Amino acid sequence: MIAVADPVPIYRRGLALVLREAGHDVTEWEQPEEQLDGGDASTLEAVVMTVRSPQDLELLSKMRAQHEQISIVALIIRADVESYRQTLRAGASVAAPWDTTAEQVLRRTEAALAGWAVLPSNVVAALAADEAYAGVLSNDERNWLRRMNADASNGAND
Repeated sequence: MIAVADPVPIYRRGLALVLREAGHDVTEWEQPEEQLDGGDASTLEAVVMTVRSPQDLELLSKMRAQHEQISIVALIIRADVESYRQTLRAGASVAAPWDTTAEQVLRRTEAALAGWAVLPSNVVAALAADEAYAGVLSNDERNWLRRMNADASNGAND
């Protein structure tokens, strides 16, 4: 089961429709905090949620703490490196701009379900070079990110 959480009904329904048409079992969450507190998450594989505010980041972090096994696809309003960084730190498996295409959301959701993280190459490069991540990412992980960015720059990207 994939939950789609966004306060804009038409956007939420559109994403849910694309995921359903691709064969996924989907539910829509208008109020994700209520679903997390009172709903049954045992069949939940992923959540696609919009992150618009610090409260959404807190909810994402709470979701990650309560449900470590689920994939979280965060759709962010501001697609700058710092927004990606904050979203990933809060627990997102994958992040993408809110205005990305539904097909791209589908591809990222399926990648997250398969255990892959999909990020723009400029974000990967910034994270790999960021000394602030020295305590969060091991040297091997940072080197892996650098190699991934080099591959993306050479045309082997998403």
